[in-house]
Amino acid sequence: MQTLIENLQEIKLGAFASGLEAAIDRYPESREAIIDAISGLAKAEIAARKEKAVAYRIKGARFE
Repeated sequence: MQTLIENLQEIKLGAFASGLEAAIDRYPESREAIIDAISGLAKAEIAARKEKAVAYRIKGARFE
């Protein structure tokens, strides 16, 4: 859970991260599924942003 919160903060979703625990507590039977789903989405977003940043740097360096 802590890793998920850190990932959400990395992609500037701090408010989402701060309310996540309360939201998950409403559905305790689905806790792991919710965490897995949101974690997967956060990791995908981080990877996409890193890929976009590298592409931008390559374009700027004219290594095309």
